Amino acid sequence: MAFLRRSPLVGIRTPRPYTGPELDVPESWVAFPANMREMPAYYRYHFDETSNLAVLSVEMLDLIYSTESLSNPLNAIEKARNLSERLNQWERNLPSCLAVNSEAAAHIMLLQ
Repeated sequence: MAFLRRSPLVGIRTPRPYTGPELDVPESWVAFPANMREMPAYYRYHFDETSNLAVLSVEMLDLIYSTESLSNPLNAIEKARNLSERLNQWERNLPSCLAVNSEAAAHIMLLQ
């Protein structure tokens, strides 16, 4: 059952691909069926924010499933508060183009 255990990813730091502003190529997203109206995709911003959210998710899972949380619950509570604040800050700092509204593409709606 070793395949069910989470692999420790401590120390792995793969740099993200460069996603600078000059890469802002206007791309469109069209829902199926294809006769629907095109809308902006904002793939670059979506990639960046999904990556940021994934980092927070890994930290949350590490906290929830760590043996340290069992042995030092007060420290775990403090770490959980810190992660909660970071998650709220992530949401507050989302670019306005990723706001969920009637104009948002499906992948943007799933981000939140």
